Amino acid sequence: MHVRISRALEWAGLGRRGLRVTFADNGCGISAADMPRITEPFFTTKGTAGTGLGLALVKDTVEKHHGVLRVRSSTKSGRSGSVFTIFLPAASCGSGA
Repeated sequence: MHVRISRALEWAGLGRRGLRVTFADNGCGISAADMPRITEPFFTTKGTAGTGLGLALVKDTVEKHHGVLRVRSSTKSGRSGSVFTIFLPAASCGSGA
């Protein structure tokens, strides 16, 4: 597992400054069939070993802070793994929040 935190601009080109947190692994990856569902509450591929709440909670928390979660994954032999990237905007002074 690799983790990196850096100052960043938002990908969408909105010009928001903030932090980018990246988590990457070289595990077996997430299948293309499962990718659309990985942030759904209670979706799991781990059977009874998983609750399916982890990524749903992460996505919800990131969005409540006006951030963005991105996921890339590959299941190709020799190139498998997943990269989860979170962008969190910096709080602006005087925003009243």
